[in-house]
Amino acid sequence: MGKLFRKYRSTLGVFTIIGLIGVGFWYYYTYVAINESTLDKIEEKLNKDKELSKYFSSFEFSKDENAESVEYNGLTSYPYNLLSSVNANFSELDNSQKASLISKAAMMVTENNDGINFACGYKKYCSLDGISLFEWKKDGYYTTDYDRSYQPEDYVITYNDGHGKEEKLNASAIEKSGSDKVETTSAKTTPILQVTDVDYKLDGDYNIVTGAVRNNGDKKYSFIQLKVSYLDESNNVIDTDTTYAAGDEGILPGEEKAFEVMTKLRSSVKYKRCKVDVMDFN
Repeated sequence: MGKLFRKYRSTLGVFTIIGLIGVGFWYYYTYVAINESTLDKIEEKLNKDKELSKYFSSFEFSKDENAESVEYNGLTSYPYNLLSSVNANFSELDNSQKASLISKAAMMVTENNDGINFACGYKKYCSLDGISLFEWKKDGYYTTDYDRSYQPEDYVITYNDGHGKEEKLNASAIEKSGSDKVETTSAKTTPILQVTDVDYKLDGDYNIVTGAVRNNGDKKYSFIQLKVSYLDESNNVIDTDTTYAAGDEGILPGEEKAFEVMTKLRSSVKYKRCKVDVMDFN
């Protein structure tokens, strides 16, 4: 009888350990791990598009390990970039055609994003910061910031030859405000969420950026995330910061909400101006 009990206890212990391991895996993948299944579906749609496949290799979302995650109201947002390579067919296009294709890829991402960022697990979201496309067997690359509120004509595409020389493919889409310290992106159509009245100043050891976000849409938008990019005299991005203009309370149609961002100065760089973009909203 004693041997039978010991055998039963031993078997029970084994199953208990297996059960605990199973619970551990379930807890990890449910509450800890980042679920990229939504991003995988968007990658698949991009890679199946016949027009894009003529000019780009496989699209892939890549988590930006150099950027910090953003936490707000118990939610955590992880920054991602969309990466791909361009082929010889792309090089034969003119700048307008190149910009059009890159904007199309960005808009296809937007079409599959109807919530705040991209749901990536329990209280986790993946935000797309930008798109980078690399030239095959060359040093050059194309980049653009991603903004879910943009229309195709709003995207400003930059080409860098890999040796410090940059060129705007659609320079007509860039418009500087009257102040030399603030750069805004113009649009042929008014964006749904519009950043207005941006003011930038240096105060002691901090950059101070203030402004407002106006809701030009016909419904309330919540969890409005802003990205401030600080530029040097050559318009290179030398620092960034993020904030939320509104949380769950949102901004109603026709209303504006003020924001303020304080970013500690880096002593090794010279700040010249800034630009503020709407990154995500719900």
